[in-house]
Amino acid sequence: RGGARQSLVYGEVEFDSFSEVLLRAADGLSPAPRAADGPGPARRVFYDLGSGTGRAVFTAALTLDFDELVGVELLPQLHAASGRLAGRFADTLQRNVCLSSRVRFERGDVTEPSVSWADADLVFANSTCFDDDLLQAIAAKSEAMRPGTRVITFTCALRTLQFRVVYKKRLVAGWGPATCFIHQRLTPGEVEHRLGHPTEYDGDQGVVVPPVGGEEVDDEADMDSQAVLTAGTASEVSSAAALGFDDAGPSPSDVASESSVRAASDGGW
Repeated sequence: RGGARQSLVYGEVEFDSFSEVLLRAADGLSPAPRAADGPGPARRVFYDLGSGTGRAVFTAALTLDFDELVGVELLPQLHAASGRLAGRFADTLQRNVCLSSRVRFERGDVTEPSVSWADADLVFANSTCFDDDLLQAIAAKSEAMRPGTRVITFTCALRTLQFRVVYKKRLVAGWGPATCFIHQRLTPGEVEHRLGHPTEYDGDQGVVVPPVGGEEVDDEADMDSQAVLTAGTASEVSSAAALGFDDAGPSPSDVASESSVRAASDGGW
């Protein structure tokens, strides 16, 4: 289907702007303990859903102190490229700067039951070209995450009452402007409060409902949202599509051509 093929459109994050997003998402991140967490510091886990050649995963490894970073990618050529880059990352950067994080990449479909990120503290989905079915699947599966954990998306917020948007801002991505949404998983009490109040979605799909205690969404992000509403998320999807893909979306071979994967593996990313 055209929508499903559009979800395979491939774009990369920019290191500087994505590092800023990661730092913002990690600020105040205090998820509930995992059942597996024993005495001592809790294990911190990052997931990238649709990880491509791994750029967002490597950026997170260099920016934040995660114990484990996992990239999940459907397309075999991009997954293979990320594996090669992971070897280079371990042999050079990880060894030279003494990073102890474990980086791994899985090939899989994030909509399948076998793929889970319920153990994540922070999740990223470069979702500008994701179709509605894929976005809804990610939203539904993210509800298995623990209270206090966070999910970052681009262009479209998650349509779920289990999360609230705590920050949003326009930033520069590899294909042009993109709106970043940072969502936080609510506690059972917060979910109950939300279900007891009429809930609306604003024009860019951010959930609009006051959280318990009256805390407001970040002021800077709220001001930025006015520009988002003016520009419209459709322009962001158009910017990504303008990379050369038609309205029907690309085929997997268009997305992951051997030349583009080779360029990434040679350090062009």
